[in-house]
Amino acid sequence: VLHGYNLVGADFSYSGLASAILLESMLVKANFSNSNLFKANLSSTTGAETDFKNANMVGSQLSFSIYAKSDFSNANLQGVDCTNALMGGSNFSGVDLSRAVLLSTNFACSNFTGANLQKSFLSGANISNSILSKANISGANVFGISAWNILTTDLIQNDLIITNDKDPNKLTVDD
Repeated sequence: VLHGYNLVGADFSYSGLASAILLESMLVKANFSNSNLFKANLSSTTGAETDFKNANMVGSQLSFSIYAKSDFSNANLQGVDCTNALMGGSNFSGVDLSRAVLLSTNFACSNFTGANLQKSFLSGANISNSILSKANISGANVFGISAWNILTTDLIQNDLIITNDKDPNKLTVDD
């Protein structure tokens, strides 16, 4: 358990950090590329320009964290919880964010080229000014999403849920 540590610029590349707890730590410019962060808890951490390329982050907690201008390219983020996180300007190209909880997360100006966001919970998220080319958001809950000025070339978007998750009458739309 690392709580409140200053790990600015630390190199954790290729590390085994499954179930690690790094609460409220400073991770600015840290390198977690190719690391195993399976079910790690990085809630309330700050990590601008952090490198998570090719990391396994399945089931991890990133809620209330800041990861602006960070690189998550080709990482596995299935089922991750990023509730209320600030991740604007980050690279999510080729990322698997299926079944992720992205409630009220700010992804403004991010790159999701080729990303898998199937069945993710994007309610209240901000993806304005982002690139979603060749991404798949089928089955995602997009109730209350901010999606202005996005690039959607070859975006796959079927069965999008546009009703509140508490509404007993689920309403879906396609592109």
